[in-house]
Amino acid sequence: MARQTKRQWIAIRKKWENDPRDGYSWLIKELNLSLSRNSLWRRATAEGWTKSELILATKSDAPKKVTRKRNKKITDLEKVHKSPIPAVENPVDPVHCMDKNHLSDKEKLYVTEYLSSGMNNAEACRKLGMTRDGGRIIKKRPQVQSAIRDFIAERAEAAGIEAEAIFKLLAGILEFDANEFTSYVVSCCPRCWSSTERPQLEHRQYFLMKDKWEDRELLRQLRQSSYKIRPFPYELWDKRKTPNPDCPNCLGRGFGEVIIKDTRNLSPLAKIMYCGVTDGKNGIEVATLQKEKALEHLIRVLGLYGGMDNKESVVTATPEELSKLFLNTLTKAAEKQKAVNLERGFVDATIIDTEEDKFKTVIEETFEEKNTEDDS
Repeated sequence: MARQTKRQWIAIRKKWENDPRDGYSWLIKELNLSLSRNSLWRRATAEGWTKSELILATKSDAPKKVTRKRNKKITDLEKVHKSPIPAVENPVDPVHCMDKNHLSDKEKLYVTEYLSSGMNNAEACRKLGMTRDGGRIIKKRPQVQSAIRDFIAERAEAAGIEAEAIFKLLAGILEFDANEFTSYVVSCCPRCWSSTERPQLEHRQYFLMKDKWEDRELLRQLRQSSYKIRPFPYELWDKRKTPNPDCPNCLGRGFGEVIIKDTRNLSPLAKIMYCGVTDGKNGIEVATLQKEKALEHLIRVLGLYGGMDNKESVVTATPEELSKLFLNTLTKAAEKQKAVNLERGFVDATIIDTEEDKFKTVIEETFEEKNTEDDS
């Protein structure tokens, strides 16, 4: 890329300042410059290129060439940006719940963000600029818990939702029988109840073969032929029957298949559980609500966790025990390093022993000093 001289840069700047067009792409094309648009823009901003006053005046007086369709789009966008967003009316005021429980200003801020973020502690702490542990400490305070419970109760009452109805719904989800959607049915095999040596046919195959046999019989009667057709040899396979224990084909185990029920005639609870059906590469899949989630929510509603979150596994030790443990780990590390150095032949063993003794004495002295400071 050839560099531009000072005279060339003066000519380029004069050309741009005396032209009403904005941008820099047209300037690069007309002057055939070996520059990119970004590099030219950086040079112009650094030097403070500005359009001349005459160009600005003519540019402001010039009529705007905007088509009717384009003008309509612009006005629609302006309407969208200028119109205020309609606020969702919340019948429950969280300030009332907070004032009733006498919360501090910091607790009020946390409760407000906690409720607005969908009761997500991490999101509320991120908005307030505090750590998650600090948010958990505030959340565990009795007055904060009481304010949150009051807000949830008042919001449920305003929405016409009763706690007993939610409890019954969660219990119903746990007790729901999935056989109302799908079931694995074991029926008889095609040879279980066959009176002949032939296997019984399914509904579609049976009537297809029977239609062919009836057509042949009708054709024989029309021709008045003396040839007699054998009676229809096939039997209909009734899958509603149980397997035959003496069947030589399935040995009484039957024939199993998955049956998906009609989802148009579901019970009220099944309509709540039903989330749709998909027919993909894995076959037909029925999506329902998860019983594990319902069980978790039900345990929380009943309060069966019982403070499990507050249990912490803390190992206590005295300073002497900690110093001994630290000294043992350091000596083991020094021994390993000594063995490695001896294998590689870097340092003599006597030098290593003396350095190790010095290291141990220094560590012991530091711990003794700390212990004396703690006692004082």
